[in-house]
Amino acid sequence: MTWRPLLPWGVLMLVSLVGTGVCLLGFWRTDRSRTAVVVWAARLVMVWALVVVAAQPSSTTTVPIGVAGSNVDVLLVVDRTGSMAAEDWDGDKPRLEGVRHDVQTLVTALPGVRWSVIAWDSQVVRTLPFTTDSHALVSWVGSLRQEITRYSGGSQIDRPLDKITQVLADEAERRPHALQYVVILSDGESTRGGAMASYRGLRNHVAGGMVLGYGTNQGGQMRSHDGSADPDPNAPWITDEAGNPALSRIDEQVLTAVAADLDVPYVHRTGKDSGDLLTWAKGVEKSTRTEPGRTVEIYMAQTWPIALLLAVAIGVEVVLAVPRRTRPLRWRWWRPTTAQGST
Repeated sequence: MTWRPLLPWGVLMLVSLVGTGVCLLGFWRTDRSRTAVVVWAARLVMVWALVVVAAQPSSTTTVPIGVAGSNVDVLLVVDRTGSMAAEDWDGDKPRLEGVRHDVQTLVTALPGVRWSVIAWDSQVVRTLPFTTDSHALVSWVGSLRQEITRYSGGSQIDRPLDKITQVLADEAERRPHALQYVVILSDGESTRGGAMASYRGLRNHVAGGMVLGYGTNQGGQMRSHDGSADPDPNAPWITDEAGNPALSRIDEQVLTAVAADLDVPYVHRTGKDSGDLLTWAKGVEKSTRTEPGRTVEIYMAQTWPIALLLAVAIGVEVVLAVPRRTRPLRWRWWRPTTAQGST
């Protein structure tokens, strides 16, 4: 029980003292009959009932206004360069189909965590901010396509490194107690040339993660993509400098180096067997705790018993006091007038 007065406490105490004084004085000046005692007692009750109602005795109820969430953030870093269209996953399917399968597997295995996506090809774009809306992630990965072939500018796995660092730093500032995981999905192929920047600087900023590698040493050919939402399954092959269908091969040396920098496992994904993914997800789930959502306290006035007492006191006043005041008036109203000048 708490109090939420409509007026300052000093004003309420002054009203109560003045009202009590008036009632006591009125009682002192009456004939002290039983009716007078009851009437002035009822009036004293009315004074104090009004004061208590104005003081607003209330109970509190805590109501959630935010959804409870996990303390785990998972950042997916997805390679969508042209080589990820190479058809050597699970037989002769594009590598991006493997990415779709694995992301959906992780979403199912880790309900309630917060997901975000960074996708890279010639550009690096954060396509999904951190959210617990797994449907948004599934919708995004369902529409995942390789980059438009004619805009391709080569690939290298360190291209999204600066963006990853920025996103993790910003989120660590917003949620300092969250556990951050990074999952990189790529074939590791580098066509840009030059030295690769190290991911080691992120090691102390992540709680864990995985590097998932796609493709085979034998390699696969890639269909070109013109940007349409429904790619042509018979689109022309991407060709090399000699005009022959280009062949893309996984670079596991690069992928294992990234995994070593981050101190996370590397998993070669060649098909739909999800055992490694589910094992990793169970480890993440063990470290997950649920954080309560925001709440607000709602105050509920508990004045109805006092209002009931006030109604009873008013009823006593009406029944006992009002007739006593109106009886002489009614007598004078109906009393015949005496004729003037009679003898």
